[in-house]
Amino acid sequence: MQYFMNDMKEYYGSGETKKVSWRESQLKGLRRFLIEKEDILKALILDLGKHKVKAFRDEVMPLFDLFIITLENDLFLFKKAKLPQIALLRSAEIVLEPLGLLLIISSWNFPFGLSLEPLIGAVAAGNTVKYKRRD
Repeated sequence: MQYFMNDMKEYYGSGETKKVSWRESQLKGLRRFLIEKEDILKALILDLGKHKVKAFRDEVMPLFDLFIITLENDLFLFKKAKLPQIALLRSAEIVLEPLGLLLIISSWNFPFGLSLEPLIGAVAAGNTVKYKRRD
């Protein structure tokens, strides 16, 4: 585990995760993974006894909506900060900085879609993430 953490720290320290292109590619890759992996739906059907349509509608589809909102949001952009009038000739920006390394733990019986929402937000913010579903 320590070796894995060192790799994450090193990768985060490289500054690669701060790039908008990296964040977008990771989110698009995660979205593509959800589309291509039918095993997720099969597991939801077998584990929870849900119908295929309900499993997709309740567990997976809300994630696609979140992807759309996240990718279209101005989360990646710098925002102009409001300054007091005394600083009339000055300008300032609000720059959103990632926190670094995150550990997300979700229980096995927590809804699949809800357990991935923090992962989407963490990646969109430029963090490196270790994701674990606990048995």
